[in-house]
Amino acid sequence: MGFLNDIKYVDLPVTDLGFINMEMEDFEGFIKDIADKGCTYRFIVTHKGNTLTKDGVPFDSILFTIHDNELSFKERDELLPKGSAEDDANIKDLSSFIGTEGNRFSEDGARDILKSARVMLADSFMFLKLQSSLEKMIRESDYLKNIYLDKGITPQDILKDRSLWFELEDLSLGYFKSSV
Repeated sequence: MGFLNDIKYVDLPVTDLGFINMEMEDFEGFIKDIADKGCTYRFIVTHKGNTLTKDGVPFDSILFTIHDNELSFKERDELLPKGSAEDDANIKDLSSFIGTEGNRFSEDGARDILKSARVMLADSFMFLKLQSSLEKMIRESDYLKNIYLDKGITPQDILKDRSLWFELEDLSLGYFKSSV
């Protein structure tokens, strides 16, 4: 039970439809501010300190590791050959496309841009997957279903009538470092 002392909580802004009320980039920054790169965490959404439930059963925590995608791609590139003939042709085409006449990227410059883009996409996907998992937990929770019942509305009603919009209150994101 010692790990219970290690759980930290941060407020989680959530819309009435169960979506985390942050842009994707803001969510990524939010998680990076509370978690260390390369570490594995367990995340759970709570309402007033209680784990959300579905049909009375508490949700399990979400296991999440913040990978260093830049390092992963660099290590992979060192193990793999420079590229296939098709990749090299694509790099050549890309290098002739990026920039202005007389100020084009070299093929190595274009290759570096593609590597950076891969890292950014991998990072974005990693955090989007976590955000989506947390939102699914909220949307399927008894807590949100009970609010709808108490208000006599459905998610479809909220989509049709803006006057029904509201923010979910007292939701927190609980998290702690995990060994597995």
